Amino acid sequence: MKKILLFLVLHLSYLSFSQVGIGTTTPRGALDINNPTTSIFGLVLPTNDSPANMQNPQGGNIAFGTVMYDSKDDCIRYYQTNAANDNIEKWSSCILKATDKNIFKLNYIPIGKSFTSNYKKDITMTAANTFRTAVTNEGYSPISVNFSPSDLVLSDIEGITVTSVSPTTATLNAGASVELTYVLSGSPTDCGILTGTWTKLDLQYSAPLNVAPNPIYNCAQGSWNESVIPEEYKLNGLISGQSYTGTYTIPYTEDTESNCEIPLETITKDGLILTKSGGSVSSTGTITYTLSGTYTGRNNGSVTFVTSTGCQVYLGTF
Repeated sequence: MKKILLFLVLHLSYLSFSQVGIGTTTPRGALDINNPTTSIFGLVLPTNDSPANMQNPQGGNIAFGTVMYDSKDDCIRYYQTNAANDNIEKWSSCILKATDKNIFKLNYIPIGKSFTSNYKKDITMTAANTFRTAVTNEGYSPISVNFSPSDLVLSDIEGITVTSVSPTTATLNAGASVELTYVLSGSPTDCGILTGTWTKLDLQYSAPLNVAPNPIYNCAQGSWNESVIPEEYKLNGLISGQSYTGTYTIPYTEDTESNCEIPLETITKDGLILTKSGGSVSSTGTITYTLSGTYTGRNNGSVTFVTSTGCQVYLGTF
């Protein structure tokens, strides 16, 4: 009897440290379901229409790494821990979904300023007015994507339309990118914030742009105020190493009164800085530039600032 018991103990110990083979007498792992080169049956995973129904037959929590087939979402899931917090347990998102014929991941890449060129109220768009973005394939398989003007929707400012996009189609290998250029036409009917929202597949990207007002500046009536110091610049010109301060005003008129804001502006020339603060636009008024800085040009010299509106501001001998 003792011999029989000893045999059973040794046999059970052997089984506890051995491998299990189904269809093979030489298992190559803890479990080997295989009949080399002649297997004709696949592995059928435990199936349920919700991972919430899965249970541990030993009781307690489900073991990490448990795999199931989700019949409702038609995919495979496995039980895992949250990488950011090991105390949070959850089922994975769908993997190997039946509809995923190509494993790819499309993503967008903002390119600097999405809106190119200038945008002013009532000023017609040119070929330079575009909206740019890019997409990249971060997956492992090629993907072909079509693009159309309807991908880009402009809102908040009326009068501008998207007329075309280039390219209209692209095939992206893994890791490849393509830049997209949407051409705009028309003219903004107002000033303020123009928003471009680009959508493709499950991607969405938005970019804002300030459409500037379009007042008519009377450049010829612009003048330096008496506050410019030191006043010797009128006779001797600008002196290198000398600091200058003062203000310059330009009158303007606006075709319609609005709540638009004039954007701030900074112009630098030979160490001198001419700055215009932003502000609201009225039907008539003036804009004021403030002078500061230390002149670095030649002695008895002069500077000419050119504003964004095309006005030339001269500072030198009279």
